[in-house]
Amino acid sequence: MRDLLSIGMVCPYDWDSPGGVKSHVVGLTAKLRELGHTVSIFAPTQDDSATEVVSAGNSVPIPFNGSVSRVKFDPVAFRRAQVWLRDNDFDVLHLHEPLSVSISPIVAWTASGPIVATQHAAYDKSVAVRSGSFLAHSVLERCTVRLAVSDLARRSVLENIGGDALIIPNGIDVEFFSNSSIERFADADEIQILFIGRIEDERKGLLELLEAFAIVAADAEKLKLVVVGPGDQPEEFDQLSDSVKSKIIFTGAVSEHTKAALLKGSDFFIAPNQSGESFGIILTEAMSAGTPILASNIEAFSLVLEDGAAGLLFEPSVEGITQALLRICQNPNLLSAKSRYASELVWQYDWDLVTARVLDSYDQARLAGERVTEDLKSLFLGRWGRSFKAWS
Repeated sequence: MRDLLSIGMVCPYDWDSPGGVKSHVVGLTAKLRELGHTVSIFAPTQDDSATEVVSAGNSVPIPFNGSVSRVKFDPVAFRRAQVWLRDNDFDVLHLHEPLSVSISPIVAWTASGPIVATQHAAYDKSVAVRSGSFLAHSVLERCTVRLAVSDLARRSVLENIGGDALIIPNGIDVEFFSNSSIERFADADEIQILFIGRIEDERKGLLELLEAFAIVAADAEKLKLVVVGPGDQPEEFDQLSDSVKSKIIFTGAVSEHTKAALLKGSDFFIAPNQSGESFGIILTEAMSAGTPILASNIEAFSLVLEDGAAGLLFEPSVEGITQALLRICQNPNLLSAKSRYASELVWQYDWDLVTARVLDSYDQARLAGERVTEDLKSLFLGRWGRSFKAWS
């Protein structure tokens, strides 16, 4: 029987914005609390009165790794991290994205004791990370146990910074999606294709999908594309013909329950991402819902879908997307066997299994018997100096 722990969870990205890291933190926290553990989440948020998190203060948008993230890195965050640590008697801290320019490194520098850090992002020979390697090393040396959600995320740390990490993947509540209700916009005799992602994020491949869909939909009457995610309709949509536009629905941001219902009610889920993925939580959500998957053959998606055994992979280009859409129009049952296999494969990512492994990492971090304490002064009394000597 495990000890019940007091856990400090750090989400570096704005709590008011959707994202994979936040989804991971929400899911992991829910499962830990279900098991009886106490979890306090420290995150940037515009709402200082928020009850689900302790606010690190307002965030600001910073472009990094091909996207724009809302983060917090200033003296206010240092002060609030100190207060958060002093007000809680944590057994262990769990930082997410320890190399982000946000509150995770701030907490690492401010705390002493058992610290677990999970790397989510995959950096492709990132100049930004390597140029800040001195600061990155000063963060990682504070982390008792290092985790990564995929081999891609692990390699990004290994190649840019040095040091290894244990792979524990993103988790998912499989039953939440598999037992969802059904919602769809298409008629019963139409093929509904679902896209989910932030519209303004070019890495998600929506513009390429719209161009490919326009080509296929010009000759396919029974085809509907549903686009789910925050953001305004792109200008490229306005340039499409009226007949094609009538087959595309933008829902805006939706709740988790509606997202699950749309996945369950769609004939296919498509992920035309161009780059910037280290795992692909949305794929495991579609797998859980039993929805056949079309996905670009970027490395992260190929790993989750086992090189196409659990879904149809295509080149992340307009031509590649077009060919994939044509194939399912010609044979709507093309992916039935792959979808059945995906529904079995996805159980390895269920939160029950993933959380057990995360708790093992907490036990490993606590082997020395220490507790978490606020220790900012040691940062200036030699920690950075030692880091500089070690890595210069």
